[in-house]
Amino acid sequence: MHIDYPTDSEREASIAAILAAGLEPKPSLVRELCSLCRAIGLRGVLSGVGDCVLLAVLLAGCAGFPLLAVLLKSPASPGLLYPLTACAPLLYAALLLLTFWKEKQLGTQELKMTVRYDLRQLTAMRLVLFSGIGALGDALFAAIAAAHSQDALLFAQLLSLSLGALFLYVTLTLAGLLYLPARLQALLPALWCILCALPPFLTTQEQLEGILSGLPLAGSGLLAFGALGAALLLARAYLLSPRSRRPYAYC
Repeated sequence: MHIDYPTDSEREASIAAILAAGLEPKPSLVRELCSLCRAIGLRGVLSGVGDCVLLAVLLAGCAGFPLLAVLLKSPASPGLLYPLTACAPLLYAALLLLTFWKEKQLGTQELKMTVRYDLRQLTAMRLVLFSGIGALGDALFAAIAAAHSQDALLFAQLLSLSLGALFLYVTLTLAGLLYLPARLQALLPALWCILCALPPFLTTQEQLEGILSGLPLAGSGLLAFGALGAALLLARAYLLSPRSRRPYAYC
């Protein structure tokens, strides 16, 4: 009686299939975010906080457009770089603070800790969404400034610097979620304002404008990608961390 034994390649393929079926896949930030996006959706992410999003956009517009109008009166386009870069996280910070504040006041945080998708996952999805909204806002302000100044290079400079500042703020937000007590996380906007207020006191406006305008576009783009990479690493640690970690900010 002839028995056909499996070849080495067939045995290895069978072992690999058994292991793949029995072992959990390696955690992936992209896979987890896509799964949450399909499960929760935009309506779930903004459930109960849609008015906060609208109010944050209005507040950022009321603060940003007058600032932009004042700055555009200056004949020197490099004068736009630092103020708009420092204010780049404004919309993102307003979205985050108003959303967290409302849920704290209404007492809905505890309720959202008991559902299938916990508050940590919902917060991660909101961070991604608010970062995207903030990036669109920064791109809009950069486009308006560049169109008024008729300087295409200014658009690229403003966009790269603004996105770098935004992603740095996101990185600080995630670091606060991971490593700071909840009572200290609300101090992040104040800390950002203090840090942005220091350079004008330490140097003259001409020197500051010269530094930013002289920064190569590749350098500012590299800084933006570096801040984005740091934010993604911390987002992975936050989203894929054990559930024992504190899941919420500003609470």
